[in-house]
Amino acid sequence: MHNSPSAKLSKIDLKVGLDARCLENHISGIERYTLNLLRGIAAAQPTFHVLVLVASRTTIPQDLQKSSSLELIEVPSRPRSLADQLILPMVINRLGLRLFHQPDSFGPLIASCRRVITIHDLIGIVCRDLLMGSARSRWSRTWKAWLKLQCRSAAAIVTVSNYSANDIARILRVPRQKIYVLENAVPHIDHDYKTAPADFLAKQGISGRILLYVGRAEPYKNLLGLIRAFRLVRNRCHEPIHLVIAGKTDSRYMQAQEESHRLGLGDSVHFIGYLTEAELFYCYKSASVFVFPSLYEGFGLPPLEAMNFGLPVVSSNRTALPEVLGQAALYVNPESPEAMADGIMRVLTDSQLSCQLSAAGRKRAQTFSVLDMGIRHLELYESLLA
Repeated sequence: MHNSPSAKLSKIDLKVGLDARCLENHISGIERYTLNLLRGIAAAQPTFHVLVLVASRTTIPQDLQKSSSLELIEVPSRPRSLADQLILPMVINRLGLRLFHQPDSFGPLIASCRRVITIHDLIGIVCRDLLMGSARSRWSRTWKAWLKLQCRSAAAIVTVSNYSANDIARILRVPRQKIYVLENAVPHIDHDYKTAPADFLAKQGISGRILLYVGRAEPYKNLLGLIRAFRLVRNRCHEPIHLVIAGKTDSRYMQAQEESHRLGLGDSVHFIGYLTEAELFYCYKSASVFVFPSLYEGFGLPPLEAMNFGLPVVSSNRTALPEVLGQAALYVNPESPEAMADGIMRVLTDSQLSCQLSAAGRKRAQTFSVLDMGIRHLELYESLLA
């Protein structure tokens, strides 16, 4: 257990900046990390000022707006814009920041203080052949050069798993001692599920047993393989079963929808798009199995969120997922629909295995606490400021 940050640093003299302008309406990976970090820092009650940069469209939850540990500062530029390279250094200088943390890789290359950046993964480089619709894939050499510049100008690089740390060190040629592995967190869920729309799934025409996937729709997420595995599962199941795919759809990558129609699964596969938290939590509570067939992950937060609800998880055995999920998931080869289907059927038909995974998953998810995430980041900030 970490101790609280030391009181060696004066709250009057030291200011740390954290860019939270990415927090807009749709929350996904980097946004979820930023929100978890804000909650962790607020809970840890730092001994120095933490100034949170926001923009006009930034959405900060009410509890964080009222936190005495965080001070919100509005800046004029949009995140990840070219103007940031000119405006943010002036903002940093005007605010008198001693350290500035950018929770992605779009920080100012020149600043009057020490900088921390977070690189979650190198998917745009490693999976470029799967992401030809992505700007980062089409410009992967430029993207790689940009990341190298970011790493060179930063005092520290934070990442979320040892797998990602090794990728960053190897591919971007960053000294391993400059990279800090500070894992993401699973927030404590205190929502009242009675307020969730009880007929939400029924309105979608979904009943019976449910396989659930939550996440993005890019090809490296392997939804095509999941659709093919689900056909095998449906053919072997003796009761109605549905596959629910939650997450913002991407018009660049419609292969999974096309395959679902080609295989005649249209009445059993449901692409339900981006969900509110209440709707998403209701799906977690209603599903029988969570399936995460990704070919590449720097961390993999959705299966941990599913575990937090006691949902048994069938996961890909690739990249950072075994490191993050530990012994609490049933691992399968994501490139084999037959192997995925076998794993899913094992959990559906073996109640003892399902209960074991559920209990192990809850325990595993609880080790990734928001408070611990906040404390570890504050300790890094202190070490860089000392």
